[in-house]
Amino acid sequence: MRLKGLEKSLKGQLFKVLSPLKGKELKAEQIDLSRVRRVLVVRGDERLGNLLMLTPFLKVLKSSLPQAEIWALVSRSFSSVLKGNPNIDRILTLNKKGFLYNPFTLVKFLVGLMGGRFDLSFDCSHQDSLSFNNGLFTFLSLAPYRVGFRRGRSNPFLNIEIPPPKGKAHQIETNLSLLSFLRKEVCYNGMEVFLAPREREKAKDVLRNLGIDSSSFFVGIHIGGRRDKRWDMGKFVSLARRIREDYGFPVLIFRGPGEEGILRSNRQLFSREGILLPQMGLREFASLLSFCRIFISGDCGPMHLATSLGVPTLSLFLVENSYRYAPQGPQHRVAYRKGGPSVDDLLAEFDSLVRELEG
Repeated sequence: MRLKGLEKSLKGQLFKVLSPLKGKELKAEQIDLSRVRRVLVVRGDERLGNLLMLTPFLKVLKSSLPQAEIWALVSRSFSSVLKGNPNIDRILTLNKKGFLYNPFTLVKFLVGLMGGRFDLSFDCSHQDSLSFNNGLFTFLSLAPYRVGFRRGRSNPFLNIEIPPPKGKAHQIETNLSLLSFLRKEVCYNGMEVFLAPREREKAKDVLRNLGIDSSSFFVGIHIGGRRDKRWDMGKFVSLARRIREDYGFPVLIFRGPGEEGILRSNRQLFSREGILLPQMGLREFASLLSFCRIFISGDCGPMHLATSLGVPTLSLFLVENSYRYAPQGPQHRVAYRKGGPSVDDLLAEFDSLVRELEG
């Protein structure tokens, strides 16, 4: 905790020292779009959902600047989710641990970034927090136009700061507001993940070995998530049991990296109520998830992954911020109650969704 506090303090001091480098502040309308040939989009945090909610931004950006190369600078942890995305021409990956162990790789990365000859760069950090790292990478792109959100204090790394939307806006809409200067109306097109045919075929083989027909109606449940957004394990077990007993649907139990420990005493119960899947790579996870008829989870990366794949979702929220992060559209349901929804709350929404899907 002391190291974190020291790091925060040092970055705060650096913001003050670097402020004179900001240069002349510009307005977004001053960008000469006809001269933009290469664009850098920076989102370096290690959260899958944040990266997926950036894909509509990338789509609108590419359609608005078809003549430009779009580069995305993202964390190595989840960069594979952007593989095959037609709106990205090149992906630059941040490997923070690798940079710590081998500073030469960081120097090489920064030299490559500064030599990228970017005309326009975006710091797509969250609108409520000032990210030193994202801002620095945006600045080091050396782009003459450096765009990001206007926050409580001026960002020395940007020369175009755009105010985020007021009120309760979905995070995707907030991201898109950075592009409001490109056209009069920016439309939300949904999140996207692109799977190769061979990846889907491999997932079919995995399901077949589990005794499940990929075309049948089965349900996926993800039991993980960040601590303050994680539902009680016992409730997940009860939910899986009710779905199996009341509807007869097979249930696949998903979990993510580092979530082995949350199973513990419930491992045998989950194995009895559903098919407990092993940990797997992100692309394999996505390929299996894509065949689920309904995916149930808390507010976490896999929830956004399911939405990106067009899978109907039932998401449970323990924090009242569903307006910002919940999946949008008629084939998605949200269960929220202060203190956390009950199993019956989830089952009521599940039944409504099943009825709609089955006509």
